[in-house]
Formats: sequence, C-alpha cells, structure tokens
Amino acid sequence: MDLFNQLGKSMEKFGARAKDISVRGMEDMKTASQNAKLKLELRELEDHLMELYQELGRSYYLEQRNQKSKVEVPSEELLLEIDEENRKREALEHQILYRALDGKEADSCPVCGKKVAPDALFCAYCGSKLNDHVEVIEMEKPKFKLCSHCHYEAEIESTFCPRCGTEFSR
Repeated sequence: MDLFNQLGKSMEKFGARAKDISVRGMEDMKTASQNAKLKLELRELEDHLMELYQELGRSYYLEQRNQKSKVEVPSEELLLEIDEENRKREALEHQILYRALDGKEADSCPVCGKKVAPDALFCAYCGSKLNDHVEVIEMEKPKFKLCSHCHYEAEIESTFCPRCGTEFSR
C-alpha cells in the first residue's frame, strides 16, 4: 500500500511540474506574440514615416518652384505630422526596449545618455559602440572526442569510435 501512495505522490508532483511548465510556456508564447505585434506596429510606423518624408520632399520642391497649386499637403502640415509620428515611434521603441529588459536594469549610453539594453553592443539611438558590455565566456575543455569520420562524440578515453569503428589519433 505504501508503494502505491508513493507512486501517487510522484505522479502528483509530475503533474504539477508539467502544468507549471505548460503555464510558463504559454506565458512565453503570449509575451513573444505581444513583442511581435509591437515590432510590426513599429515597422508600419517607420514605413509611414518614409512616405511622409517623401511627400515632404515633393511638397518642398513644388513650393520652391512656385508650383503651390500642385502641392497636396503644405510642408508645414507635413512637418507637424512627421514630428507626431516620430514621438509615437520613440514611445514604441521605448516600450519594446523595456519589454525586452523584463525587469533587468537598463544601462545608459555614455554618448547620448539614453537607456539601452544591458546586453546591447551598440546604442539604438546614436549608434555608439558600447565597449563595456562585452562579456568573456570561458569554455570548458570538451569531455569527449569527436570522430573525424562520422562526427560522433565519444568518451575522451576511447581509442575507437563506438559508432563507425574509426581509430582515434593519439
């Protein structure tokens, strides 16, 4: 009877772990989906800004050539709209940055002073290289031998590959 009780408790623990893993997986998928939506919204906003810049160039050219009758939207209005769209873009970029940080402390760029992700190598705002963020990772010495013939990872003490029989060089 004690065996069945232990088995039942083990199954309950396993079920709880599986549920926890699935909940975390769903949360990660939801976060990834939200991040993708924000990035798509940012991309669409940037495309719209490019259209506005092109229209501004056309409008400015026609105004300078005294062809104001051909101007659809005056350059002053376009400038105001571009300023508003740039504010929206900056707000979206900050939202994406802080979602990416997800509780991590943000660093500041030494050149422009804006917040950057802790693992960033370059500033997203001014493009400056952030030298102090380079991490050196020491690699452990491999505990296996790689077969040159079949690329099997054999134990370090092996003389022959257990998969294909190739002799390891000494």
